[in-house]
Amino acid sequence: VSKYPAVERDFSFVLPEGVEFESIRGKLAALRIAELTAILPAETFRGGSLAAGTFSFLLRVRFQSAERTLRDDEVAAWSQQIVKSVESLGGALRQ
Repeated sequence: VSKYPAVERDFSFVLPEGVEFESIRGKLAALRIAELTAILPAETFRGGSLAAGTFSFLLRVRFQSAERTLRDDEVAAWSQQIVKSVESLGGALRQ
C-alpha cells in the first residue's frame, strides 16, 4: 500500500458499437504508464440522444506512485495519452 495519494480521473467517451472494454484496456496497457494502477469500466449507456450504432462509456482510471506524490502536469499528460488511445479505437471524448 502506497503512502502517497492516488489520483482518479473519469473519461466519458462515445464509442462505436462493437468496441469492447478489453480492447480499451489493451490500448491503455500498451502505453506502459507505470503509475496507471487501475483501468475500470464505470458506466455504459445506449439510446437517448446518442447516434445509432454508438454508445456512451465512462472510463475510470487511477494513477498512483509508490515513491512520490504525482504532479498535476504528469496526470494531465497521461490523461491526454489515454484520450488519444481511445480515439484510435474510433471513440470521441464527450463534451
